[in-house]
Amino acid sequence: MKSREELLEEIAELKSRVAELSEDRGKADNNSASIDSHFASLVKQIPLMIFVKRAEDLSFVLLNKAGEELLGLTEEEVLGKSDYDIFPKDQADFFTKKDREVLSSGDKRVILEEPISVADGVRWLSTSKIPLRDEKGNPRFLVGISEDITEKKKIEERLRKSKQDLEERVRKRTFELEAEKERLNVTLRAIREGVIATDAMNRIRFLNDSAREIIGWNEEDARGKRIDKVFKLVHGDRRMSLIGHELYEAQRLSQRYEVCAISRVGTRVPVYFSCSPISDHNGIHNGWIFVFRDISFEIEKEQDLLRTQKLESVGQLAGGIAHDFNNLLAAIMGNVSLAALEADEMGAKNVLELMETTEAACLRAKGLTQQLLTFSKGGQPIKEPVNIEDLLEEASCLALGGSSVTCAIEISGGPLIVNGDPGQLLQVLNNLFINAKQAMPNGGELTVQCRKRVVNGKFEHSLDKGTYIEIAVQDCGVGIDNDTLQRVFEPYFTTRSTGTGLGLATSYSIVVRHGGHIQIDSTVGEGTVVTVLLPASTQTVADGDAPKLVRTLKGRGRVLLMDDDEIVQDTAGRMIEALGYEVRYAWEGKEAIAQYAAALELNSPFDAVILDLTIKGGLGGKETAERILQLDPRAKLIVSSGYSSNAITCQYQKFGFLAALAKPYGLMELSEVLSSVINDSRNNGGKGGDLDLLH
Repeated sequence: MKSREELLEEIAELKSRVAELSEDRGKADNNSASIDSHFASLVKQIPLMIFVKRAEDLSFVLLNKAGEELLGLTEEEVLGKSDYDIFPKDQADFFTKKDREVLSSGDKRVILEEPISVADGVRWLSTSKIPLRDEKGNPRFLVGISEDITEKKKIEERLRKSKQDLEERVRKRTFELEAEKERLNVTLRAIREGVIATDAMNRIRFLNDSAREIIGWNEEDARGKRIDKVFKLVHGDRRMSLIGHELYEAQRLSQRYEVCAISRVGTRVPVYFSCSPISDHNGIHNGWIFVFRDISFEIEKEQDLLRTQKLESVGQLAGGIAHDFNNLLAAIMGNVSLAALEADEMGAKNVLELMETTEAACLRAKGLTQQLLTFSKGGQPIKEPVNIEDLLEEASCLALGGSSVTCAIEISGGPLIVNGDPGQLLQVLNNLFINAKQAMPNGGELTVQCRKRVVNGKFEHSLDKGTYIEIAVQDCGVGIDNDTLQRVFEPYFTTRSTGTGLGLATSYSIVVRHGGHIQIDSTVGEGTVVTVLLPASTQTVADGDAPKLVRTLKGRGRVLLMDDDEIVQDTAGRMIEALGYEVRYAWEGKEAIAQYAAALELNSPFDAVILDLTIKGGLGGKETAERILQLDPRAKLIVSSGYSSNAITCQYQKFGFLAALAKPYGLMELSEVLSSVINDSRNNGGKGGDLDLLH
């Protein structure tokens, strides 16, 4: 089909020929009629809207069939009418303006897009207009050819919207990918594991913060270098290759054994690592991704666990030994106290001095059993607010007094208060000071630094988040070699012929039970630093109690003694009688309950009941106390145990007891407890007993 321009040119040519022939209309009527018929036929058959307007008033003089179909009007309905008679004013203004421009310029004009209102709505046309002149060159007619581009425009609009939609989707997806890339980048930089990415030539492209901390390389220096120049792994003394097929062997080795990364400064860091190839969407290899983790914390935690398990195993044995030993000491100390009492009454000064010396030796043995009990559940701390500065001063005087070692204690951020067992914590500091003194046989200076330290809970010795008191004890002694350093907390391990091997093991148990941590760093020939961390307390330390008047107190009353050890029962019974009381005996709980029930039935209850906590093969003190209190809620019960720091003896009031006796105990301690329980009116509803003093 011919284009609009070609049709316009053909129409113009025909019109021109019509004008030429019309000069001699009479001579050429047949030719003119033939041409007009040809022109009309041509115009009618063209599938584009063709219209002709008069130049003077722009009224329609011709409209073809395609135009009739488009406008929904017949040719007769539009002939002689202008645009204002057919279209809305705004459209008529637009059409008229363009028509005038064409007629005044005399040139063809193309209006690419123009809306036109028709019966079924608005259609879009692309129109070409050309003026027709007479023989003098004056415009007589305006010819227009219009193509309905409504469907084409709709298609273009759909394509435009599709393009916009696609561009928007691409923009959003690009933004999402960029955001995802940024999140991935932030995640990789923030995670605990070290991450290194390489290209296909094994050159480093990416290094996150954790990797930098582990191997000591920053990303700027590492980028572009081969992986084996930056990330160096060793297993023992063997260097592991991270290139080619040997990489998989290194990875398998890491999963089974401990391997170490060598940092930029040469230090070894135990790590676990894995690697994976990087490929594009076509499966082409683009590089490697290495992920590794510093497992120093896990190793330390595992060692702590093994150490704790060892201590617990030893504790089970030590607790039983200490309990039985304390029973023996109870008999020895009890007899010594009785002998000392008789010697004092007889005026046998020399015998009294020997008894006092023997009693002092028993107390030292009691201290040894207390260290053994520290390993068992009976060694739980009895906590109260403790000023660490006071303990340091006391420990330095006890351990370093009379030696050539000087001690400088530096306190910052005080007061430094912990919630702990003062006796056990003093034992820890005393052990540390004694070890430091022994490490400096020729004298020297011991430096103790004590301050508050905040633990954030990340990789720090498995400690909870919070504020701790840090005590660092530093000597300038001979130091400890690495092999020995690995075993210093093992019970019974010692490098000294006179040592028991319990000092540091006991210290470790005490610190752990206080929710703290202890570690030792040492260099042979330079000295040792022992660091202790204990949870800080916001409590205040109460003022000390007024000093007691030390006296042996006699009394009257009936005492029921339950103990399954014959020696202890015999010795404790004679001590009770020596204090003026009448004593009855029971071997185990059921017998004690029966005796108490019988006395209660006779309206003559016991004034005090001493119950051994642990009875082999029988009812123990805790269960017996519950039964007796059911019979008589006012029963005055005393718990006794060879586990001097057992949870029940530490918090005896919760279990219905009024006092506790830790074996071994002497005559004076026994007299104070019995007197307090029997004669304190708060314990017996107002009933009190008689009291004598033994001077």
